[in-house]
Amino acid sequence: MATANLRKAAVFVMSLPRPQAAELLARLTPEQAAAVSAEMAQLRQLAGGEQEAVVREFVAKISASPFQFLHGLGAEDLLALLADQLPQTIAIILSYLPAQRAAEVIDLLAPERQAAVVDRIAALEQPGPEIVRDVAAAVQRRLAGARQQPRVGLIGVVRMLNAMRPKAERKLLGEIAQADPNLLGQIRRAMFGDDVAARAGWDVVEAA
Repeated sequence: MATANLRKAAVFVMSLPRPQAAELLARLTPEQAAAVSAEMAQLRQLAGGEQEAVVREFVAKISASPFQFLHGLGAEDLLALLADQLPQTIAIILSYLPAQRAAEVIDLLAPERQAAVVDRIAALEQPGPEIVRDVAAAVQRRLAGARQQPRVGLIGVVRMLNAMRPKAERKLLGEIAQADPNLLGQIRRAMFGDDVAARAGWDVVEAA
């Protein structure tokens, strides 16, 4: 890490509350964490405005994250969008998301996928900007396509229903029909398509 960047990193970490600073250092490689900690120990009095300038720079970089467009999605929507991606691709994407949201996505993955993704995140080095841009562009195209299809959240519901036993699925759909018939129509359309849903009259369905 260049000397100027090392100082900026140390100033930024020192500007954070202690729990967040510790969490950030834990996400660095041992060598990077040691270098930043050593620089923090050497910092004395900061030049006027230096701390504010460094914080503004880091905030600007975070706001310009190539995956900023994913920050508004919930964990379940992110899971539906990323679940069939390679572990190394998921690792790159999650490394750019807020730590809490990334942890929520990992928690929703199947156990074997959790292990694979966490392993890739632990071993992840800073990918080249071209790779990050390519991955971000691919995910953006996928998200745009998903928005033209049934909502990502509905896709997750359909996957859950398909994994249930038929009797449990019918029971749950019956309960949804009583609580929100319009939602049931959306789920049916996501499962079978608009044409089948229209012919079956599933826009508003009464519980069987």
